[in-house]
Amino acid sequence: MGGYGGNALIIDLTTGKIEKEPLDSELAQKYIGGFGLAQKLAYDYLPSNTNPWAPEAPIIICPGFLNGTPAPSACKVSMTTREPASGSVSTWIGSLHFGAKLKWAGYDSLVITGKAAKPVYLKIIDDDIEICSAENLWGKKDIHETVDILREKHGNSCSVAAIGPAAENLVKISMVFIDKSTTFGRAAGSTWGSKNLKAIVVDGTKGFKVDKTSKFMKAIDRLTAMAMQDPNRNKWKELTLYYIWPLWENSGYLTTKNFSQTAPKSMMLGPLGKEEYEKRKFRVFGCPACVAPDKAVLEIKGEKSKNALVPLSTSIDPAMALGGRLNISKLDDTLHLWNKLDRYGIDGMTFSGLVGWSIDLYQRGIITQKDTGGI
Repeated sequence: MGGYGGNALIIDLTTGKIEKEPLDSELAQKYIGGFGLAQKLAYDYLPSNTNPWAPEAPIIICPGFLNGTPAPSACKVSMTTREPASGSVSTWIGSLHFGAKLKWAGYDSLVITGKAAKPVYLKIIDDDIEICSAENLWGKKDIHETVDILREKHGNSCSVAAIGPAAENLVKISMVFIDKSTTFGRAAGSTWGSKNLKAIVVDGTKGFKVDKTSKFMKAIDRLTAMAMQDPNRNKWKELTLYYIWPLWENSGYLTTKNFSQTAPKSMMLGPLGKEEYEKRKFRVFGCPACVAPDKAVLEIKGEKSKNALVPLSTSIDPAMALGGRLNISKLDDTLHLWNKLDRYGIDGMTFSGLVGWSIDLYQRGIITQKDTGGI
């Protein structure tokens, strides 16, 4: 089938069994795309009312149908789990190279069940599939360190999805990160942790074919040309989401004090604004086939973490979540804290909401130092 890797991969961490099956063509055509296929597989593999952390609760990963092709912005990969805080069946979206690498290795779906007896990571490099020990990583290495170690071992061309200490300890707002920077599930990290799964290393060299290649590429060329001519593209590429930062502030979208007020312009457009972002911009990067890269590596200028580089999937998040919501007025301070949250694998957006809410409760006398343990 054109556009598909052609195989489904099923891994049971309890037994160590690895199964590779041909992709069901009828299934693929009926449930189009990574999102659609992930929903159907969740229906098949996820028992009703299963505890999100139960061994039988699966992790289902499916790259998008156009992922791995030059189609503009076709870089998304879906992960479906049962969400640990609410119990709902949720699909999380990641990007960068993970989905394309999985398809180039020949796999359109990955279903992980069971629980490993000891910490492990999965290695998927074309037909070389292995459940490997992660005991040297578990409880010892944060997400960035884990990616570095696994790339050094398996090659810089591989893509690594990994969890940090928060997910290992089943924190419900823990995340999976792809290649240090792109979020892969606002609460899915603890599901990996419950299975003793530290990371997945993926690399693929096989590629795949598409049907009607000439017609397909003509459509791709036309879309790409339109995107490249967009008058806002260069601003977007240089400023990333800071391009729309003033618009968000002026529309009241950036909030403070437990979402009760608009964050002050003097702070959001001044010390947290795009001019300060530009001073710290180390480089901009993006996903495969992206025509307007919007991810950035920023350099902390403050004394706490001077010259530390912080890769950000969304460059405005530290200023919006920690600066605006928690009234932290220095961009370097927001980057320093955000860098810690990312390395530990904690969802910074939810974290800032929880902290802002707790401060509000304290200031209103609803909770006291007795409730906060003296904080």
